[in-house]
Amino acid sequence: MVALKKIIVILLKITAILLIMAGCSLSDKKGEKLPFTTIMKGDMYKHYEDGREFPKQNRIFTFQDEWERFLATIDASFNGFSDFFEEVEIDFENFQIIAVIDNVNIHVKFIEIECITEYFDRIEVKVKKPYNGIAFQCMSQPYHIVSTSKSTKQFEFKYVK
Repeated sequence: MVALKKIIVILLKITAILLIMAGCSLSDKKGEKLPFTTIMKGDMYKHYEDGREFPKQNRIFTFQDEWERFLATIDASFNGFSDFFEEVEIDFENFQIIAVIDNVNIHVKFIEIECITEYFDRIEVKVKKPYNGIAFQCMSQPYHIVSTSKSTKQFEFKYVK
């Protein structure tokens, strides 16, 4: 009877280890690159009229009404700024918007969404933000706004130099 209990305990431990290993391999699975289209990329600071700054943010827009509120806010702050966007009408049934807006600074002149990777449990947005420690003579507020396929997964932003 004691030997049977030991065998059951060993089998339960082996099963637990196998379940843990299977769960790790699913979450660590190599991701799939998602295509995206740039809506606009550049420097917001040159559009300022009265010194107002747009807040730093990483935003995901999944609905038309939130996208329209964002456009209205940005247009009010920067006098028709969205007129320069390459794409404004978005099919939110199939796509969503990712907006990365940096702080106003003198060290970083641009940011770029390099890739969007879908993993089992999340979507990672890799943002290139080169910082070389050199101060430029003018202020900048870099941004990059893209559209990509719609997903319900959590987004994770990863900044690289």
